[in-house]
Amino acid sequence: MAFAGDVGLEKESVIHEVEEQAHVGMDFTQAEEKKLVRKIDLFLLPTIWLMYLLSYIDRTNIGNAKIAGLQKDLHLSSGQYSLSLIVFFVTYVIFEVPSNMLLSKSKPSIYLPVIMTLWGITTCCMSAVKNYQQLVALRVVVGILEAGFAPGVLLIISSWYKRSEQSKRFAVYISAAIMSGAFGGLLAGAITQNLEGVHGIRGWRWLFIVEGAASAGWVSIPTIRKQTTKSK
Repeated sequence: MAFAGDVGLEKESVIHEVEEQAHVGMDFTQAEEKKLVRKIDLFLLPTIWLMYLLSYIDRTNIGNAKIAGLQKDLHLSSGQYSLSLIVFFVTYVIFEVPSNMLLSKSKPSIYLPVIMTLWGITTCCMSAVKNYQQLVALRVVVGILEAGFAPGVLLIISSWYKRSEQSKRFAVYISAAIMSGAFGGLLAGAITQNLEGVHGIRGWRWLFIVEGAASAGWVSIPTIRKQTTKSK
């Protein structure tokens, strides 16, 4: 992926600059610090923004799938459909603590791409569900996997920015949810309408395939160091 390659080069540049300053025992001037923060912003914020956008789309695309015929094809009652929505958030909350424990034993640069790839694959698998039980089971798995994403992103932001710098970066990160709400429906409509019946597959199934594949394919997260440590 070209972007991943560019990120790698940018990472090396920032690493070199930070380590060089630390090695010679020099303090950053205000101008140098702003330049360094801009470099971090340029490769870190777009990546976590897009990752959050994809994660939000994956957790909410079941609503668009319902409009495209999921509920009718699987013969779901209103209660069954509601439960398939709720189970995601139940497991999302329950597994945040275990996910944090795993994150503390791992590296965000490895942990986040792995869970993102896995929930993307799981979302793709939702295109093959035949009944209510399979749908609920996969929604549970997606909730478990996505539970570790937000804490991992917050760890990265808190590690590479001063406390006074974090609020703006959090705002940029959260804005992905707003964009998802604004354009997720349009994207879903385009997918379900244009791919309806292609290769004999319903449009709502294509929705899970396309959006799940997008998440599974986005597997790089730019972290500057091998082990993220909090800035003082």
